[in-house]
Amino acid sequence: MDLEQVQTELIQKIQQHLEKLPGGDILHMSYLEGESTKKIADQLKITENTVYIAKSRSLKALRSVLSKSDWMLFALIFLKEW
Repeated sequence: MDLEQVQTELIQKIQQHLEKLPGGDILHMSYLEGESTKKIADQLKITENTVYIAKSRSLKALRSVLSKSDWMLFALIFLKEW
């Protein structure tokens, strides 16, 4: 199994969870679409601080639903640029 296949499977799993999480749309926009905090705030008509708070809370919720190994892969793949 190569890294690209693992990443694809992880993204699919994360997308399923994001649909159910409060603030999941913000995480999707940020990490999967690569949108900036300012652009997300503008699109959703909320403050940048609200985006930061929602991302933090959603990441915490996502961590609780992903397995430890999935969470570590997520962190390695997506948070290295954050």
